[in-house]
Amino acid sequence: MFNLFVFEHVSRLSIEIDNQQHRAIKMLAASEGMSIKELILQRTIGRAAQTESSAKVMEDETEFLFSSAVNFKRLRGAVTAPDEENIVFESLKDLEDALGI
Repeated sequence: MFNLFVFEHVSRLSIEIDNQQHRAIKMLAASEGMSIKELILQRTIGRAAQTESSAKVMEDETEFLFSSAVNFKRLRGAVTAPDEENIVFESLKDLEDALGI
């Protein structure tokens, strides 16, 4: 018997950090009983985004953002931009600064 898992609209996020930064993030995540992924999601978009009910909230927020023609154009452009036009963070500090954390 085979199990088939279908993931729709899944994206991957990669950042380059040095070993010391990775170790620090890994230790922080472990100390909070989380994976690195869970820690990053919780610290950046909050716990609500990790629940099923948040899917509806995110859907509503997306709908709200797309309701403005200006926002729709900007967001659509960001999503469809070629990879070379996307921002690459050189360090964890750059990412933190961009996220305001």
